Amino acid sequence: MLVAAVVAGIFFNIPRVEISPANNATAVRSGGIIRIEVPRFSSISKVSVAVNGEQQWLEYNIEDSTYSPPIQPASGSMVTVDVKTTSAIGIVREFSSSFTTVEPLAVTSARAGGREISPNSAISPQTPMSFSFDKPVAAAWISIDGAASMPLTLGADGLSGNLEPSFVLKQGAEHTLAVIASGADGSGIAAGEKKTFNVIKPLLLTADASALSTTGSSQVFLKSSVPFDDPDLVGKSIRVSNPEKCDFSVQPTGILLNIHDLGDSEISVSVSSAFGNDGSYLELPAEFHFRGTTDAYATTGTGTFAVSATYGSTISKKNNPASGADSGAAESDIPPPPPGWPPCCPWPPR
Repeated sequence: MLVAAVVAGIFFNIPRVEISPANNATAVRSGGIIRIEVPRFSSISKVSVAVNGEQQWLEYNIEDSTYSPPIQPASGSMVTVDVKTTSAIGIVREFSSSFTTVEPLAVTSARAGGREISPNSAISPQTPMSFSFDKPVAAAWISIDGAASMPLTLGADGLSGNLEPSFVLKQGAEHTLAVIASGADGSGIAAGEKKTFNVIKPLLLTADASALSTTGSSQVFLKSSVPFDDPDLVGKSIRVSNPEKCDFSVQPTGILLNIHDLGDSEISVSVSSAFGNDGSYLELPAEFHFRGTTDAYATTGTGTFAVSATYGSTISKKNNPASGADSGAAESDIPPPPPGWPPCCPWPPR
């Protein structure tokens, strides 16, 4: 009995440590928790955790018999856990365990409008994006320029995801897109999986009023930088300050104004919304002013004009009925705002 008691005492006081994940484990979930456990009357003198050869955590003299260092290594990491423990009678031993986490998730394709996104891309903010992954994902998001993440709609197999054009992209600017995803096996996207691209320039309207006259009839063409996607829809967004002196027609490449007997008066034409066939759009409503001078009429018979294209304001709807339409036109005739228009602001802007 005495021998048995001595043996049991020696065994009880030999320092032991249980480390999980176990040594040489592979494909450990990257979000898993490292757990260290020693016998009840032993103590944890030191814990060191290294990830890919660099120390990430160091702690001494831990009172509890179980301990989990606050380390969650990323996918594709080699993790080494070193533990020093002391038994109840002061025997000290060191233990070590190494394991690897699952391989990182990779984005194999990032497309906009069917074309791969690259630094040379010039995509439309109206174009849906699609992404493919090298293994199934449980959830995925997109962040543009560091803004809040937007969830992707995943395919049934988890290998693809789509983002509809409901996001805000500044036209004519460079953007950086980051994909965030969680693999079904616990993996994550490797660092540096970002895409830089450019967005097409906004649609612009410019006025050619070289033939504008203060007497009789003359025509002014508001040329669109790209052909309109829907000329009829553009027509519903046009307002003229004096319909008796100006009517218009919308063509695929611009807006033709027919101005009658301008004299020394001023006519304002506003376009609240227009979309190009490349997905571009007016970022803010455009307003043009045409003004004749009596001096020009008296001396030459061909009036001069002043034209400006300003953004951010429109003529009040009350004073600016559409040419040939009743001033109380239904709100349904007003085209929708451009993508990303803040819900706090009325459309069209007042």
